[in-house]
Amino acid sequence: MEQRTYRHYVSMDLYGNGVAHDILLMKEDKEVGDVYFIKVEDLDEIDRARIRQILGRRNANTMPLWDVMSQVTLKNGMNALTYFHQLVKVRTASGQIINPSAARRGMTQVKPAQKAAPQPNTQISNDKPVPKDGENPKPKQRGPGRPPKNKS
Repeated sequence: MEQRTYRHYVSMDLYGNGVAHDILLMKEDKEVGDVYFIKVEDLDEIDRARIRQILGRRNANTMPLWDVMSQVTLKNGMNALTYFHQLVKVRTASGQIINPSAARRGMTQVKPAQKAAPQPNTQISNDKPVPKDGENPKPKQRGPGRPPKNKS
């Protein structure tokens, strides 16, 4: 995705064919990989003006777009989230475009099991001198530490 002037207005290759579409990013489901969006080309001029007004709100960059829209009442008296929900689509992690539904969602992509990498040789090396009994090596100093106290 390519970032734009507004946090929620991005370009994304929706269909995996190398063509970027401008979208309004409603929500990203990081757990599964689904992206809830509205295609900007599906909006008419009145809806684009409404979206510009919503994206221009002072708290729009601090919250997900669905949360911002839930707090806005449009001039026609409808809640913005309720009004724009009819245009929301979901791009699943596998690349399918579906309508949002409580009974249907994307699945987490499971990667095939990889062969175990060969384990490194863990033999003990005798490069360091071994301390004698009763002799404690000084621990390595990790920083400048405190300056010495003046004994006056």
